[in-house]
Amino acid sequence: MPKLNRSFENPILVPDSKNKWDSEASFNSSVWQDPSVFRMVYRSVSPKMQYLDREMELSTISYAESPD
Repeated sequence: MPKLNRSFENPILVPDSKNKWDSEASFNSSVWQDPSVFRMVYRSVSPKMQYLDREMELSTISYAESPD
């Protein structure tokens, strides 16, 4: 079983106002390492917007990657 360690550089991922889909919240991440890159899927939340005649915050599954 892999050993997990909490990063002291938290938070690793924060909401980004430049991206509409995750400008309000970013959380519930899962990270794995391929040979040359770390990959992360996470839940993100948008600001309130009109969607199908309703105002709502959209919760989506997002993806990020990093060489380190």
